Amino acid sequence: MKHELPSKPLCVHDGDKEAHAVLRWGRWLPLELNPLYRDSVTELRDAGRRVAQVTDLYSTDGLRLIRALLRHILAEAQARDVTDIVAVVSPRHARNYATLRFVDLRPDDAPRVWDLARDTEGDLLPTRLIRLALDAIPPDKLRKFVGGCDR
Repeated sequence: MKHELPSKPLCVHDGDKEAHAVLRWGRWLPLELNPLYRDSVTELRDAGRRVAQVTDLYSTDGLRLIRALLRHILAEAQARDVTDIVAVVSPRHARNYATLRFVDLRPDDAPRVWDLARDTEGDLLPTRLIRLALDAIPPDKLRKFVGGCDR
């Protein structure tokens, strides 16, 4: 029996600039390797939410290309009936994602270090867990933002 791999790499280009990410979904997400983040995902799932995670997010052109990539991420999430998209990001970048309607899932907690978040020297990095609830975006705005996006 053939099974769908519960992830999809996504990429957008503008000349020599690019942004890429991997959207992951299903019964297990990589962020669940961290017990504290696993609890946050479990809370969402226990509330009947269908959660996907964005990983390997990178842009050579900052938020401009991230916004274009987000269109593809949202289209893929909608195709899989995802209600929430989560990502583990640098605390420094979490504020930028607020402009894209992401919220910090644990705003009162200090940033956490995670053994999978390291710099090029191998030192641990602080992280935040952010969430975008798709049903918190008015449907007409979501359709307009995603509209015409090729999956």
